[in-house]
Amino acid sequence: MNKYYWGFLAFLLFWLAFNVLTLNIFPVLDVCGDEALIGNAAWTWLTTGQKALTAYPGSLGNVGPLWGVIYYGVIAFAFKVFGFGIAVLRGTSLFWGALTLVLTFFLGRALNGERTGLISAIILGSSYIFMASSHLGRFEAAASCFATGGLLLAYLAFKRRSGGLALLSGFVFGLSILVHSVPTALFAGAALFFFLQRRYRDLGLMAAGYLAGFAFLPLLNYAEFFKEATGVHYYGGYLDEFIPLVLFRNPASLPETLLRKVLGVPIWFLLGTHLESMYVLPLPARMAGAGNNPTDHYILLAGALMASALWGRKHPFLPWVLWGSLGVAILFVPLVRFLYIPSFYPLMAISCALLFSGTENSAKRVLGLSAFLLPGLLFTAVSSWLGWKDMKARKASYSEISRLVPEGAGVGSTSGSFFWIFPGRSGILPRGKLSASFLSEHGIEYVVSEQPLDSIYGIDPISLGLERIGRSGGGYITLLGGWGLERVDSVIVYRVK
Repeated sequence: MNKYYWGFLAFLLFWLAFNVLTLNIFPVLDVCGDEALIGNAAWTWLTTGQKALTAYPGSLGNVGPLWGVIYYGVIAFAFKVFGFGIAVLRGTSLFWGALTLVLTFFLGRALNGERTGLISAIILGSSYIFMASSHLGRFEAAASCFATGGLLLAYLAFKRRSGGLALLSGFVFGLSILVHSVPTALFAGAALFFFLQRRYRDLGLMAAGYLAGFAFLPLLNYAEFFKEATGVHYYGGYLDEFIPLVLFRNPASLPETLLRKVLGVPIWFLLGTHLESMYVLPLPARMAGAGNNPTDHYILLAGALMASALWGRKHPFLPWVLWGSLGVAILFVPLVRFLYIPSFYPLMAISCALLFSGTENSAKRVLGLSAFLLPGLLFTAVSSWLGWKDMKARKASYSEISRLVPEGAGVGSTSGSFFWIFPGRSGILPRGKLSASFLSEHGIEYVVSEQPLDSIYGIDPISLGLERIGRSGGGYITLLGGWGLERVDSVIVYRVK
């Protein structure tokens, strides 16, 4: 092992230590209601064997998750080994994030040597958005890992003219469908590169491997999902951004849709998870809460563009795969969805690393890299401070709430984060469907509401048969009822009479 390997190992250990310490600090716990849905799906599978959300009466109904057994299986295994909790869920994302860093180092090394590999890993690991996705209990870190693994195998197959590695690369990409569909866009970019290089045999083997991996989807996944009307409703927003369908449904809207998708990523990172956020929270808190850092994103994007212009002929794999896969994603993947972009960050980080690895003067290299990373690191510091304050307020509030609700009682709430206090017996109360019969049907005995219930749902609690029994302090950020980020003033606890 030379100095670059030791340097990478030291950086990886430091990165892991820092992210373990800040795991529940940023993004704040309730920034994404999906954490409760995902945690519940894995918890339900582990405890009942059912691949569904039967213990979570929420606004999506009792549906099974679309993607499957690899992603949810790792979470369920972690719950079994380490116990149930938000830190364990987020720990699985950190696991995938760390693997992505390792794969990025080896991909950068394969492309341009150990120095490029080390700088690539440092750039990626210092990215605020990559760290946030390696904390958040969603699929992004796992998708990034599969995408980077597939790309590493694809490049090695190209470099060594190895049909076996091409087949294996396609298989990894195909298997990634059991995590999410986003890595398939990277597969399309790699396939485009092989086609342009006239490596038709390897391209065919990659395609065969992809189909073999993809075949596990109908074999192992949750066909029940497609039978649910709520599943069709849930994916309606995604289909609205599926360009081939736009051409068929409403071709006149194509320019507007393309503009939204091309500009949607930076706008999404700028405004936060929900547009309503900009009217509620100050800018630093909004960005810290949503895990979004537009400066970090723009710098990586600009660096990748510059590297493509300067180094594209020497390293054609990078620009063709990166910009080709992004083009495919714009056509087929709803990129404006929260944090879908990290799957492309390893390629961006390696591209940016090329700008620094060619500098022989180590002092200039370190100085330039430090200036490049400074915005993201500053944002990480601000986010950690804001997240720590949020966590203190949240813990105090949750402690008071847990004393008001008896053990085993069914709970309905305005926030998915309460699932972690009442696992398997707490669900988000749906808007427009809330009634006394709904509470009775789902065995809800207590209602926990961030703000008075009538101010959120426009329904008098008395008409639902509820009596107010207590309150706790707030002071933390929440995704209120799935309708945007807000700062909680107080939490009200009601009991069903």
